[in-house]
Amino acid sequence: MRFKYKILSTIILSVFFVISTPLFAELFDEYGECNSFNEGVKILGIERFYQVEDRMNISVHSIIDNGIYTQGDLWIIINSPNARLYMTDEPFNQFSATPKPFVKSVQFLDNEFVVLSNFIVPPGFGGDYSIYAFFTKEEANLDELFETLLSNMDSENFTLSNN
Repeated sequence: MRFKYKILSTIILSVFFVISTPLFAELFDEYGECNSFNEGVKILGIERFYQVEDRMNISVHSIIDNGIYTQGDLWIIINSPNARLYMTDEPFNQFSATPKPFVKSVQFLDNEFVVLSNFIVPPGFGGDYSIYAFFTKEEANLDELFETLLSNMDSENFTLSNN
């Protein structure tokens, strides 16, 4: 199985880096997502730079229609300068070091999920961050991500200032 994924990755990279972009421009939207797929996850509201006491409002929009699965788990992962954090839907424990989905057993419809609402950037957390959003099969283990992934994996980068 790993050999298949390695070949598939090589083919995909070859297509993107060898063939010129204008030939495929009509296949992709302004976010670089392929228009030929019905399923999609998009992170919204990210700004590239935040200062201390700025407010972060981040959401995830999803449209999943793959015809096979009717629901799955939504994962939101943040890579910080010091750790990998998993967003949870628990109000008093929004960030976990233990892998867990943000929302379990989500029905695949046209959904928008609030990830952070009016989150005030605290001092002392400066650095470069990445956030990822994707769907997996229900109760999936991230060790088997390639076998359980049900959507694209969207990512955004942002920087928090210490000042």
